[in-house]
Amino acid sequence: MNIIPYSKQLKTAKELFEHKKTECESVLKELTTLVDEIYDSRKKAVKAIRSYESFLKGLTNRDVKLDKDMAEVISIILPFEECLSFEQHPEKMVKNSDYAAAISALAGMSGATGLVAFATLFGEASTGVSIHALHGAAATKAMLAYLGGGPLAAGGGGIVAGQAVLAAVGPLGWAIAGVFLTKSVIGRIHSMIERKIGYDSIRHQLRLTIESSKRNILGIQISKAEIDKLIDQLSTSSIIDFPKDYTLLDTNQKDTLVDMVNRSKLLANEINKRFIIK
Repeated sequence: MNIIPYSKQLKTAKELFEHKKTECESVLKELTTLVDEIYDSRKKAVKAIRSYESFLKGLTNRDVKLDKDMAEVISIILPFEECLSFEQHPEKMVKNSDYAAAISALAGMSGATGLVAFATLFGEASTGVSIHALHGAAATKAMLAYLGGGPLAAGGGGIVAGQAVLAAVGPLGWAIAGVFLTKSVIGRIHSMIERKIGYDSIRHQLRLTIESSKRNILGIQISKAEIDKLIDQLSTSSIIDFPKDYTLLDTNQKDTLVDMVNRSKLLANEINKRFIIK
């Protein structure tokens, strides 16, 4: 029986790893571009909702149910609006002082806007009561675990695997995770994978990241298309000439206002939609 020398096995494992790394970088680049695009669409969507809210507030004697329903819509988009402030102060995205400098450095690579875009797109859906940006070491660990294929308890690779994935994909991976790994950490991770089993393991994690990223790319594309469609349908240009006294509106006009409130809620839910890499 022919036994393949370990050095050749290691070389093959490393080549396969490099190929998968290149593929992963390409997919993550596509995902990053799409994240920026849907983030812009979400900001436009917020403006559309706020514009319609202003129109309703300009009506006298309006139905109180319109105010109640619109208030519910606003409660859904508030966390996203609050996160927008982090574009000016990216260091506040991480409360833990150990990561403050890291986020500042990362903002220099991917831009504060990019950081906020990722923070508002990935993770658990908003409850409407808290800001869903990245908060401290707990959020960092969760992100690393998810890049590593999920928590160890769920059969994933855990935080260490996530760190290895980030080391493999480079700065693009750091930007997506919203964390910054120092050279010393990267060095330790690379020393861990200088074995065939290490390359095979990380290649598996990269494959999981690729598969999940591709699913998210499709999901984000669908969501963006829906957002853009709803923004067009929520344009106040079609109702700008309505009487400013609600009691003077005819039945069709009142139905139009209710329909636009419903569309506002659909749009708010799309703004609040989260995606998770599993």
